[in-house]
Amino acid sequence: MTMYFKHFLGMLCAAALVLPVAGCGDSDGEGTPAEKELELVVSENKVRIGTEVFFTVLDGGTDVTAAARIRNVKTETYVESAFVPEETGVYRFEAELDGRVSKPVSLTAVGSFEPQGEFYRQVLVQKFTATWCQYCPLMTSGLENLDQEVPDRMIVMAVHCNDAFSIIECQKLADDFRIVGLPSSVFDYRVLATYVATELEKALEGELDDYPAVCGIAAESEAGLERINVEAKIRFSEKGRYRVCCAVVEDGLQYMDGYSEDGYYNQVLRAFATSRTGVTLGECEAGTEYPCEYAFTADRKWNLANCRVLIYVMKEEGAAVYTNNVVSLPVQNGSCDYRYEAE
Repeated sequence: MTMYFKHFLGMLCAAALVLPVAGCGDSDGEGTPAEKELELVVSENKVRIGTEVFFTVLDGGTDVTAAARIRNVKTETYVESAFVPEETGVYRFEAELDGRVSKPVSLTAVGSFEPQGEFYRQVLVQKFTATWCQYCPLMTSGLENLDQEVPDRMIVMAVHCNDAFSIIECQKLADDFRIVGLPSSVFDYRVLATYVATELEKALEGELDDYPAVCGIAAESEAGLERINVEAKIRFSEKGRYRVCCAVVEDGLQYMDGYSEDGYYNQVLRAFATSRTGVTLGECEAGTEYPCEYAFTADRKWNLANCRVLIYVMKEEGAAVYTNNVVSLPVQNGSCDYRYEAE
């Protein structure tokens, strides 16, 4: 059963974070003048590599660029008020003046690439399941059997509903896709299937045959005690509007009172670094490489050795949005390079 989730983009506004707004004024309520804010302004936030950008430092609205210092946060080096990015990436800068530091600003530098062939295609399968679901193990075994028949073409995200492993985003995803019963699986945000083997096979074949990859993903990840950092680059072979999602899943979670035969559950969705609807890259040109950076706060309950990062790119098609490609890599010192279909 093919489902065109035209309502999905309508969820993007609802997914926006609402931040508290502090009151403004010239004093703190006791007659003390408020300290002037140091602000760093960049002439452009997204440029191609080799393009010069210019920084301006404002102190309470006054231009103090000549007296301030501008620091590259990642390299911890200082730059001039003009800067030329030489590599694809996300750069962050801060201004320093008289012991004060501005809020960081970001500069995204995009580059070009020489095509090396058709990008390797993998399909995102969101498996809607629960420990209390009697028939869900049939879907799990069906997907495992399909993976043996068509190896290395699916990446599974287990979305648990109303059980010990469920998170807030799980129910929201179920609402997005109008899931009314378990087990259910969604292929690339496009096709809904149950646990029936023929449905699963047809869904996978349809995605691989009808929707070739128009993007490739390379990524690296590293994990500390409390933070997981992910750096990714995405190459596009077709112009269009795209979004990117980044999530963490975990294997080997134990729950002995459920219907799993061995009591273990794999590929369990733990968190999103983006929202579940992703972040927009806007209009992307063919032949262009775009950098992205994401970060997670690592929950102490997670076994990071069993966790993986999922990065998937979605293409906007009119009022709908569908996954076009996905990669998976270990959380701890993980990496994956661009992959291409064999000739």
